[in-house]
Amino acid sequence: MGTVRLFRSHHAVSALLLSVCAAAPAIASEADGLSGELAYTSEVLAGEGQGGTDYVDNLDLTLTWQRGDTQIFVYGLYNNGRDFSGPRYPRGWIASNIETGDQAVRLYEAWIDQSLAGGKLSLRAGLYDLNSEFDALEASSLFINPAHGIGTDFSQSGRSGPSIFPVTSLALRLQAELGEHTTLRLAVLDGVPGDPAHPKRTAIKLGRGDGALLAGELERRVGDWRLIGGYWRYTAPQEDLLASASSGAPVLRRGAQGAYLRGEGLLAGSREGRGLDAFFRLGWADPRFHEVERFASAGLRWRGPFAGRPADDAGIALATSGSGRQARQALALGGEAIARRDWAFEVTYALALTEWLTVQPDLQYFIDPAFEPGRNAWMGGVRVTLGWSF
Repeated sequence: MGTVRLFRSHHAVSALLLSVCAAAPAIASEADGLSGELAYTSEVLAGEGQGGTDYVDNLDLTLTWQRGDTQIFVYGLYNNGRDFSGPRYPRGWIASNIETGDQAVRLYEAWIDQSLAGGKLSLRAGLYDLNSEFDALEASSLFINPAHGIGTDFSQSGRSGPSIFPVTSLALRLQAELGEHTTLRLAVLDGVPGDPAHPKRTAIKLGRGDGALLAGELERRVGDWRLIGGYWRYTAPQEDLLASASSGAPVLRRGAQGAYLRGEGLLAGSREGRGLDAFFRLGWADPRFHEVERFASAGLRWRGPFAGRPADDAGIALATSGSGRQARQALALGGEAIARRDWAFEVTYALALTEWLTVQPDLQYFIDPAFEPGRNAWMGGVRVTLGWSF
């Protein structure tokens, strides 16, 4: 089947985004129900390995139109494409959640959401970031390492990853409030987001054999805790790692799937003001198809760690992935050995200087990153975020 190319030239779309940014405040003031956000995030990163210091950035522009029970959302995204982690961790480890490796302007999300049954049901359709609602926590969003967003067991699944940053796909999502404290989410997404042959383009390519990604998530609030259990599965055949390595040719099988459990809760203080939050995540992916079989993460986030700075955030977190036995055996056939587990430790502090400016020093230390045995490495940097709502 064919490909619908939404954006071909990132220069043209850059000009379009800048024009929309300039006009958006006026539009919002004239049209009731229209709002938007503009955010620019930049990082100066340094670490062990090749490449020296890098400058990575990310520009987000979102527009939301609300009328009654209908919401329309459009999200434009730009990245300078600098690749900090690639020269240092070529097996796929990524240290920053705004790295893309491709300079591009994209239509990142564009969907319509219809609320039904007095707000107890909602149906959303269009270009959709799965991680905007699935496998997502508020407490872990402070951290720069992408493993604290969507788990590595899920993010490395599929032929080119699920529909997450920076490439999304068409999706249909149903959300249902099953009670005062319970929410169910179900989604069907294109199994291969974008056009892998042209990663800089925003494209809708519904190719034969892509199949679908099916995702389900149940959320339950218990006291000061929010608990989430999720399951995902691809309908199209995926490459069996060990069988393919043994035969010397791709062997495709069905059943690529995984599951996760995560939660966040208040340990001390208040929900709205200063407080100490904890979070955790456990994940599993079918080892026949995925190098990462097991994943775990946990951390603490202090909101307002000092009385005189209530808007600041501080945090400490760790994430660890376990390699699957089949992946280790498959790579051993080619003479490559990988570690059974890797580790990432992160300490960060977000200094809120104004309502629109945040400066965030960050330090990470890795043990056997991307399962490279016997290797330890570090990454340090400063993230600066400027954000406005209109």
